[in-house]
Amino acid sequence: MIRASKAVMISLLLLLGYFIFLLWRGMSVPRLPSGLPANSTWIPAPPSPLDLVARGNWVGCTIEGIYNRCVAYSPSANLRYAGLYSPMEGTGPVPEGRLRFSAEDYNPRWLKLKTGEEVPVLFLQDGTVLIPLYGYVELKIWLEQPGHNDNR
Repeated sequence: MIRASKAVMISLLLLLGYFIFLLWRGMSVPRLPSGLPANSTWIPAPPSPLDLVARGNWVGCTIEGIYNRCVAYSPSANLRYAGLYSPMEGTGPVPEGRLRFSAEDYNPRWLKLKTGEEVPVLFLQDGTVLIPLYGYVELKIWLEQPGHNDNR
């Protein structure tokens, strides 16, 4: 009898330890995928009850000609999106010194185009909104509507 209850206790402790490990893993920042720009930032997804795996995106941008080239990677280092971006207001690329992402806004905001494809819109700490060139006009019109650009 004592032996059986001891085995149950050990099993419960192991199960509890495994559950704590999964919670820790869900809250930890995944390793930076290779090839991402130096300004890349881990942006966690909105909290979910009992997150047992890391959720969010690695996001980074560089300057490419008159645009910014931005990438978004999953926690498992799979490329989710890569493309050219332009600011919602103004022209030209956002300078590298301003390419700082706002993690508290659950950046990027994935929006669905009329084609059905989801693309990330990026929000910088200084309030700049970066929109992918693919779907730029459609996304800009949508974001300009009241209540659609209220990440700040």
